[in-house]
Amino acid sequence: GIALDDGEAWVKSLEAILDGFKGERFEVPGLSINLSHIEPPALQALADRAALRDQKERLEKELKQLKTQQAVAADRAASKTQTEALYQQVLDAQKALEDFRRTQTLTAEE
Repeated sequence: GIALDDGEAWVKSLEAILDGFKGERFEVPGLSINLSHIEPPALQALADRAALRDQKERLEKELKQLKTQQAVAADRAASKTQTEALYQQVLDAQKALEDFRRTQTLTAEE
């Protein structure tokens, strides 16, 4: 499988590789490869920068949406926890009130 970090280092690395394609040559410091002997479909797949950029943009957009969904889910979970805590406080207050009334009733009877 493919694993991507949250950062954009992988994007810059991929762009640096793609920038090495110059016509029928692939060139990076210390390396030059003649690509004219590679079958056209394979070369096209390697050099299709526009498709890779489109895919990168789609993936970045999807990542942004997923982060938003994660933040919303975290907010909902925090809200639920807070609601449960407040509900427990209400129950505790009701019990304390019942205990107080019971004590008042017992005191009045004595």
